[in-house]
Amino acid sequence: MQTVSLFDANTHLSRLIDQIATGAETEIVVSRNGEPVAGYGAMVMAV
Repeated sequence: MQTVSLFDANTHLSRLIDQIATGAETEIVVSRNGEPVAGYGAMVMAV
């Protein structure tokens, strides 16, 4: 699990999404003023 600031998430959103899509990260937490406020994770698709 990686934690990034809101500024970094905004600046590097494409890179962060690529990390999740490739499996390099399973979850990314976005923090504002040191407090977690949002998160990104891989979606599990049922076939």
